[in-house]
Amino acid sequence: MAQTEDSMAAGAQDERYKGLFFLHIPKTAGSFVAQLFAERMGQEACIAFQEREVQHAVSKGGPLSFLGRGFVSAHSPMASLRRAGVHRHYEIFTVLRDPVDRLVSHLNWMDRFNHGIDLHSFAALKPGMKELVRTLARYDPDSAADMRQLFLLDGLAKARMFYNIQATMLFAPRSGDILAYVDLERLTPVQVQRRLAGLAFCATLEQFKTGLGAAGIAIPEEARVNGGKTRRFRRTPQLEAACRRYVALDQRLYDLIAAGQPEFAPLLQRLLPPPAPGLRLAAGA
Repeated sequence: MAQTEDSMAAGAQDERYKGLFFLHIPKTAGSFVAQLFAERMGQEACIAFQEREVQHAVSKGGPLSFLGRGFVSAHSPMASLRRAGVHRHYEIFTVLRDPVDRLVSHLNWMDRFNHGIDLHSFAALKPGMKELVRTLARYDPDSAADMRQLFLLDGLAKARMFYNIQATMLFAPRSGDILAYVDLERLTPVQVQRRLAGLAFCATLEQFKTGLGAAGIAIPEEARVNGGKTRRFRRTPQLEAACRRYVALDQRLYDLIAAGQPEFAPLLQRLLPPPAPGLRLAAGA
């Protein structure tokens, strides 16, 4: 039976359609992103924290278990997403956070274990990460000596948590490779943007919130979404001085993205209701 023009057009549209995949860099307010999609697209259409499924597809092969969902997120680096074939089914986007603010949030997130919060998750950590968590209890963020000791990269767990994690997740050619992305220091802004061309968009957290707000989308408060952490670590001058050298690549990446104007159309098309028949959204609206 011959296809009609309408059915052929519908088939082409199905082939072009891709869901959205959020490359969730830890402590970049990703939990509120996942909640935002769940509230607007429905819980059944969305699934978060799929890093194990991505890694299974990388190591074992086979189809991705979450195919068909409209929104998926994972703490998975871009290298793993490519190897798993995520880009063939989803438009991938990510959000960057000021590197020092992200680091402070990550420290408080880990420090929660020292205060009896979420101990079942602590039990699942690897030994090196457990030891790092325990050491946090003895550090004073107002002490220059303590902060220098904290940011002494004397273990793999520290390197993975503190060392330019945003640049690593986007540019490292292999998952967990903390040394292979250093050429970011030598790349021009145009070359960095070319490396990110496979993403639907990459935005800073401030740009992301501003773009949503301009479209009339309410922003959930971070504490309401993801409040299970302490507030002991703060952005003190001592902490900033000690950590700066270890977030220098993240800072350069963040500054380059902050100077641009990300295109949020792939996101807003799924979060906003369709316009009424006969109406068209103005460019940039």
